[in-house]
Amino acid sequence: GTEEAYGAACSELGLPALPVSADLAIFDAALQRLALTPLLPRLRLLSACARAVSHDGQLEVPELELLRAIGAILDCPLPPLPDAPSPGA
Repeated sequence: GTEEAYGAACSELGLPALPVSADLAIFDAALQRLALTPLLPRLRLLSACARAVSHDGQLEVPELELLRAIGAILDCPLPPLPDAPSPGA
């Protein structure tokens, strides 16, 4: 479930799975601050996000879109996946 996916992502980063705010403005502000950090921490964060969205063995279109949006904000764009549906399809 969601909590297990979040825990797996936190584990990959070596962080405790603390409660998270669902406030979009807070999330966006945090990503904007993280975008200013060195590349390696941004890549590690994106990797942990990928682990979270793929934790159940499936990658749904909304999850992929969110992962791509996070990558874009962090200036770590994701390449297209071979069998991924194109936007608007």
